[in-house]
Formats: sequence, C-alpha cells, structure tokens
Amino acid sequence: MKKFLNGLGVLGSIILTLVLTVLIFIYVVVLNVKSVVTEKGMSNTFKKINVVETLKTAEDETMWEDFMQLSDSLNLSEKQFEKILNSNKVKEQIGGYIGKVLSASLNDKEAKLTKKEMENFLNVAVDEYNKVSDTKINDSERKEILNSIDDEMIENMNEEFGSLNLLETVSPEAIEYVKLADNLLFGNYTLILFVLIILIIGLIALFRFSYYKWIPYVKTSIMISGILMLLIGLLVLIIPLEEMEIIMPIRKIIAIRMFITTAILFILSIGLSIGKKYLKKCADSKKEVKPLDENNEIIEKTEEENEVG
Repeated sequence: MKKFLNGLGVLGSIILTLVLTVLIFIYVVVLNVKSVVTEKGMSNTFKKINVVETLKTAEDETMWEDFMQLSDSLNLSEKQFEKILNSNKVKEQIGGYIGKVLSASLNDKEAKLTKKEMENFLNVAVDEYNKVSDTKINDSERKEILNSIDDEMIENMNEEFGSLNLLETVSPEAIEYVKLADNLLFGNYTLILFVLIILIIGLIALFRFSYYKWIPYVKTSIMISGILMLLIGLLVLIIPLEEMEIIMPIRKIIAIRMFITTAILFILSIGLSIGKKYLKKCADSKKEVKPLDENNEIIEKTEEENEVG
C-alpha cells in the first residue's frame, strides 16, 4: 500500500511539474514584456534607445526629413537637434506617454493628455534646448510657449491618440485575446499567476510528503523555463524582423532582458540544489539521532530495573 501511494505521489508530482513549467514560463514572459511596455517600463526603455538613429532608418529617412524641417523652424543645427532628441529627460517623457497610449489601446479607455503633462514636457524640451542652443529661451519666452497651449490643441492631440484602440481595429475573434493581453500586462493577472505557482509547489511538496523530495520537480520546471527564455532571446536576435520596424530599436533590449531572466532562473535552480542537499542532510541526521535516543532510553530503563531488583 505504501508503494502504491508513493507511486501516485510521483505521478501526481510529474503532472503538477508540467503545469508548473507552463505557469513559470508564462509568468517570466509577462514580467519581461511588462518591463518594456508599461508607462514606467517604456520610459526606461526609451532612455536606452538611440532615437536619432531610429528616426533616420524609419520609413526610408522620410520621417527624419520631417524632423529636420522642425529643427530649421527652431533655428537649431542638426547636431543640436540630435542632442535634444537623445536627451534622457526628453526620451523619458516621450516613452512614458507612449506607454500610456499603449496601455489605453488595449482597452476601452482613452489616453488623455493633460495640459499639465504637456507643460512638463515643454519645460523639459526648453531646458534641453537651452543646453545646446547658442540663443537661449528666457523666462518670458518660456511663458509665451506654455501659454500657447490651449484646450483645442490638447483636444486635437487626444483625438489623434484616442484613435489607437485595438479593440476597434481587430477582428471580433481576436477581441478576447486583446483583453487577455491587457489583463496580463496591466491587470492583476501576474499576482494570480504567482499565487498559483506557490500553490502548485505546495501541492508537489504535499504529494512527495518530504522536506526535500519536492525540490527536483520544481528545479526541473525552472530549468526548462530558463532554457526556453534563452532560446527566445536568441531568436529575437537572429530572426530578421524588418517587417516589424517597431521591434527593431528594442530587440537588443528585449534579448538582454531574456538573457538576464535566464541567468536568474539558473541561479535559482542552483540555489534549490544546494538547499536540497542541506535539507536532506538535516533529515538524515534526525533519522540517525532518533534510534540512538531510543536505545539510550531502553538501556537507562534496564539499568533502573536492575537497581530496583
């Protein structure tokens, strides 16, 4: 009977290990994507991108030509304009708003740009302009620029970005997938996944009914997830993505994040191996101590009986 129950425990643990592998893999993928596409994540991602090089290579340099016209209207040289565009503060502002728009595009909400946000962006742009330009923008000119922002301008910008709603553009069959992506990236699904992972690990430990025998199953799930993340990172670098221009500037960033995640998962698996050895050693030492204690009790009891006799 004991062997039968042990066999059921092993079989149940194997099935749970497969489920755990899928959950861990989904969890780490979602965390990596969130670190890029959320408002804060996009701000950090944009700071690592060379915006100038991206604009120069996009749409056969036609986009860069438009920016050069803007540079001329601001009386800036190409070099000065490049420094402004590649400023971390400017990129952080732009990235944050793009993350906000992306978040809104996955649901029925609208990415509303407020007047205060626009003023903050212009203040940053003016500060960066003054750093590179020979003709500085003084305080009165700064106020004039800020006062030029009216409600109509903000409304027009919000209408433009408000049209970026995936729920209105995708087919009816894909709506559920868009909603799922929204919940995974911007909802509380990551917390639910984490709780499920802990519960599955607890069930494996219960099935094995041991302090340490559950560890190899969990370690296997983590190792498989790490290998899959490594493969995805390599594929992102190797596979041509010319048709997906939006991915090109951040493909290296995504790949690096995948490699870092792989390293973390491998380190975690090594930690589990060390933990297993320690727990097994503790369990074995308890088994050795227990018989000795029982023998000592028998000897002491026998001695006491002899003394009474």
